[in-house]
Amino acid sequence: RADLTVTVVSFAFAEVASLVVLRTEESKYIFPRAALPVYVADVYYAFFHPFGFTWLAHSALYSFQAFLLLVLWNHFEAVVHLPCASPEQLVVEARLRPKPQPTPEAQRQELPAAGLSVNTRRLLLEQGLLLLGDDRSYEAG
Repeated sequence: RADLTVTVVSFAFAEVASLVVLRTEESKYIFPRAALPVYVADVYYAFFHPFGFTWLAHSALYSFQAFLLLVLWNHFEAVVHLPCASPEQLVVEARLRPKPQPTPEAQRQELPAAGLSVNTRRLLLEQGLLLLGDDRSYEAG
């Protein structure tokens, strides 16, 4: 039957699209469970109402699949902007860089944290990895 073929093709398309588009465990868990009731309704309508509006049931299935893929993709497959350097590299840089020897003049002024660059100190401070008495948090007042 043509209706069964349409449903199988729709199922194959949904599986391929979910493998390509959906990568998180949450998406892979939710997609089949949310799409199954629509498949059951489509097959039920196609078999028990063969002279009805089966094209409407199939188009509702296609639309729901596309909607579900887009919702899961936008919600769980969000793009994350990573820092320029990974936190592990920043920790290694902070631990391996030698501490500069303070001069008497520099002792009177505030020394930069272990000779790190300004961007590295800012990233380490944001991640809470650099706690050298430089307290710029909002709690410090």
